[in-house]
Amino acid sequence: MKRVIYFSIVILLNMFGQGSVALADENPTVVLFAGYGSSKAQMQNWQQTAKDSPAFGRYFSFEGVALPSHHFEKDAVVRDGRAVIANWVARINNAPKGATFLLVGHSSGSALSNEIARQVSDKSKVKLVVLDGFMPDVSNVETQCWTAKAADSTLVAINFETLKSCKGVNSISVYGCKSPECLHATLVNSSAPREKISGAGWTNKIYDNLEPNLSWLNIFIKKRGIIQNSIGGAVQ
Repeated sequence: MKRVIYFSIVILLNMFGQGSVALADENPTVVLFAGYGSSKAQMQNWQQTAKDSPAFGRYFSFEGVALPSHHFEKDAVVRDGRAVIANWVARINNAPKGATFLLVGHSSGSALSNEIARQVSDKSKVKLVVLDGFMPDVSNVETQCWTAKAADSTLVAINFETLKSCKGVNSISVYGCKSPECLHATLVNSSAPREKISGAGWTNKIYDNLEPNLSWLNIFIKKRGIIQNSIGGAVQ
């Protein structure tokens, strides 16, 4: 008998459908560059929780990086994040041929992932994933853009309009969100508060009580031994 776990987040794959993207690396590294207000402790929690995922932990290694800036503008984040960028560029450049790094930038963190992808010498080692962040502008790198919209209203995530022009943009449809900020948060945290979280300090709530939303990893899975649902549960 099959046991199906249902969640409120529904995936709409506009470009990639339900196919998978082959990866040369059998255990690629997923690096989340989180946005404004993220902390090292929150990213350690994300990293461990993602690693423990029964659906994705077997396929990927995970690392989380808090935003090394008190700014959220793209240029300022890149300036303040120079040490982080240099560290990851060196690490990727020094990795063996065939290694794969999925550079995932959420919100302002996408400024870092974008710049790292730009500076890496061997572009075949990286894939870029933007989660409701800045419009990517790196050439010769496979790129996905993800944003969100409400399933029960006309609300859209903060950067929905910006990313509409991203080639092959994907979106998730979310029930219960009362603000664009909630939709923005659900791209990375499926337990983001559904009530209105705008106003002073709302960014600090994005990564609280983190239950990683890893739905955007589905299409990277080469071995389809299980069927993924929208946030990493499985149909067994």
